[in-house]
Amino acid sequence: LFAPIRVPFQPTKPDNIDITIDRDLKAKNTFMVLGFRTVDQYSDKKYALEFLTHILNGMSGRLFDTFRQKHGLVYSIVAESGEEEFEGFFAISAELDGKYLKKVFELIYIMFMDLIQNGIKDEEFDIGKQRLKGSHHIQYEDINTFARHNGLQQMLFIRDRENVLNGSSKTVLPFEKLWNHVYEKITKKYLHDIIKELFIYSNIVVSIVTPLDIHLEEIREWSKKYKP
Repeated sequence: LFAPIRVPFQPTKPDNIDITIDRDLKAKNTFMVLGFRTVDQYSDKKYALEFLTHILNGMSGRLFDTFRQKHGLVYSIVAESGEEEFEGFFAISAELDGKYLKKVFELIYIMFMDLIQNGIKDEEFDIGKQRLKGSHHIQYEDINTFARHNGLQQMLFIRDRENVLNGSSKTVLPFEKLWNHVYEKITKKYLHDIIKELFIYSNIVVSIVTPLDIHLEEIREWSKKYKP
C-alpha cells in the first residue's frame, strides 16, 4: 500500500497551543498531562525519548525528587512517550490536589527549560541507562516481546520501495539486537539535541480533568512562562 505523506506539524498560530480541560464534578483529584508533540513511529528518535523517560522516572529521577520529596505536590507523576502514524508525544502525567495545579505547571516548565539549557547530568544519564537496560532485558523472558516487535517492524517498514515516499526499509532490526545497535549508542549530546529540537513552545499540549472551575486563558497565561 502507498504510505501517507507525513509532514511535521505546523500550528496555524504558534502562540495558540493545544489545551483541553474537562470539568468533572465527580472527580476527587485533578489529573493533568503536560507534554509536547514529538516524532512518529518511523523515527529512530523515539528510542532516545524512551531513554529520557527512564532518566526522569524512578526513585532517583527528577520527577520523584522534585514533586514528591522536595515539594510533596502530587500523588503520582510519571514521564511517558509514545508514537503513532503521524506524530507522537512526550508527556508528564500527574495526579494531584487541584490547588497545587499552577505550582506543578511551573515546576514542570522549569524542569523542561533546564533540560534544554543544561541537558542531562552524567549521573542521571548513567542511572537512566542502567534502568533502561534492566527493563529491556527483562523483556527477553517473554517470547511474545520478540514476535510483537519483529512483526510490527515488518509491517511498518518492509514495503515496495517504489510505492512509498518514506518509512520503508529493506530489512528490520530484530529485538535481540536492539540494545547493542540502538540504545547502547545513544549519547548525552544526542539526547540533548533532541530535547532542544522537540521541547519547544509551539509543540506544547495540555490536557486536564478536574472538578475545579479552571479556564483556558488561565492555562495559556501559565504556559507563556515557558521560554526555553
